[in-house]
Amino acid sequence: MIILILTIVNVVSTLLSIVVLSFLYFQHSSRIEGIQYWLLCYGLNMVAFVCSASRAFLPESFAMMSANPLFGLSFIALFMGMGKFFNIKVNIKPYLALLAIYVPVLAYYTFVENSLNARQFFLYVFLVIINLRIAYFLLKIKTKESGSIVTFAVFTLFAIAFFFAISMGIILSEQTAHTYFDNNPRDIMVMSTTIFTTILMTYAEVMLISARLLDNVKVSERKFSLVFDNTLLPVFINRLSDSTIYEVNTSFERMFGYTEKELIGRTTLDVHLWEDPDQRQYMINQINKEASVKDMEAVFITKDGRKLVCQVSCNIVKIQGEEYVLNNVYDVTDSVNLREDLKRMATQDHLTGLANRTLFYDRFEQAKAQAERRGTQLSIIIMDMDKLKEINDTYGHLVGDRALVHLSNQISSVLRKSDTFARFGGDEFCIILNETKNIDGNLIVIQKIREVLMVPLKLDKGLEIKVQVSMGIAIYPHNGISINELIKHADKAMYEAKQEHCGYRFYDDLGILQ
Repeated sequence: MIILILTIVNVVSTLLSIVVLSFLYFQHSSRIEGIQYWLLCYGLNMVAFVCSASRAFLPESFAMMSANPLFGLSFIALFMGMGKFFNIKVNIKPYLALLAIYVPVLAYYTFVENSLNARQFFLYVFLVIINLRIAYFLLKIKTKESGSIVTFAVFTLFAIAFFFAISMGIILSEQTAHTYFDNNPRDIMVMSTTIFTTILMTYAEVMLISARLLDNVKVSERKFSLVFDNTLLPVFINRLSDSTIYEVNTSFERMFGYTEKELIGRTTLDVHLWEDPDQRQYMINQINKEASVKDMEAVFITKDGRKLVCQVSCNIVKIQGEEYVLNNVYDVTDSVNLREDLKRMATQDHLTGLANRTLFYDRFEQAKAQAERRGTQLSIIIMDMDKLKEINDTYGHLVGDRALVHLSNQISSVLRKSDTFARFGGDEFCIILNETKNIDGNLIVIQKIREVLMVPLKLDKGLEIKVQVSMGIAIYPHNGISINELIKHADKAMYEAKQEHCGYRFYDDLGILQ
């Protein structure tokens, strides 16, 4: 009766081992090999014990011819599992051959000479050999990282081999034969030991799997650190919930001048990284809404106060179950500066920095649309600098250029930001006065221009040059609708002012100069 109970306990313990390993297999089968062979080992063991117990109601010959080979195959499956787990090829052919030799021996002591002792003796011989072989295999592949766990598994295998060896000695010393259900002390000892070692072996396998998973995590961390720290692209990771910086790479430290210790645990606002905090808030809103941001342009401030124009791309990633934001930062300052330089070259006068004709025409269309919406007027002032040729001939072109710059600076100082001041070329300039309600508004601006031009351009050795201009004014929409029409009429008025040396003239809606 005790043997039967121990057999049931053995089956239950083996079943629990299968359940535990099955859970680990379905969770990690894509990352860890060999678990399926361990499952096969316990499955074969459980079937073998069931077959052994079936002799209570089935012919003993059937039970033994089924159970004993399955016991042998279960340990071969364990050996294969160890090889797969450690990714080392193992040779199971000798043990399959040994098991094939055992089967006729088993048949002889079952059908010819019915001897439980003989059957068990030869089975234990095989099990001692295969367990010692698996133990030797594990000792050969033991590493520093997995040493204690492998040592535990080796100890368990040696314990199994040891108890089977003791059982073999007891069998040889026994004088009388017995059957499986005689509750022989040796069988009780072997069965109890098998239950105990099954639990120990399962524990060892679970620990091996845990160690492998931990090692995989460490390898992944090393790979991540290697890529993260050595990429040329600045990267930082912050927690989504509170924006606390979790990690920065070397490129980020190098670009912004901060050390890792100065950044970890703080936010980008704490270190005043953003020139415009509203841009940061916009990025946070986009992250929460879309889970990613791509190529957002923002201005960052380095530790030493330099401004960098950067493109930021970020995505939400999960680290240990918590959401973080992976931010890639790309410095585009040089590209943006080049873009702005090209834009200035295309829209600004290279000498004075004023708008050129192209930008002036574009600004007029904007001013015209605004005037139509608000029901206001706007004025076009065309002006020529008087006696520029004489200045060039007398003092040289460099002084002539200085005179042009002086003129542009003086006039710019009295214009509003909403007005547009442009140089068309040579000594020709043009102004858009926005939202002029009547002629008095124009006269005020003209008077200011004439006053600031009273300040002479000072040259070396106490020389001074007084810069003067002649101006013609056309008013939208009274003197024209299109920019070309208004410039044409303002130019006519300016020509008349130059002829009369009166400083300025308006062009009326009849085309008659006032």
